[in-house]
Amino acid sequence: MVAQQRFLLDASALLASSLEYEQTFEQLAQRLVPGMADWCAVHILEPDETVRRLTMVHVDPAKTELARQRPDRYSLQPGGQHIVPQVLRTKQAEFYPTVRDELLAQT
Repeated sequence: MVAQQRFLLDASALLASSLEYEQTFEQLAQRLVPGMADWCAVHILEPDETVRRLTMVHVDPAKTELARQRPDRYSLQPGGQHIVPQVLRTKQAEFYPTVRDELLAQT
């Protein structure tokens, strides 16, 4: 619990420190991995309804680099049935403490 509280304090300070949201979310994702997650991706819904990935960080730096080199491979369509478009469409958060193989295959 102490690690989570420390992360929340750090994240709160980070979020309050800058109006540059892209840089802020990049730093937040980097702090989240590997302490609390194996990977973190942050997407936003643009005014034209396209989904744009702000950042993707993986515990394995080689996988992070691969995702950054091939953004088209991980692009999302707003009408898609994957997790991110569904969350953006419904505006309801989803939490997956354990990601099963079938969910990874679907995504």
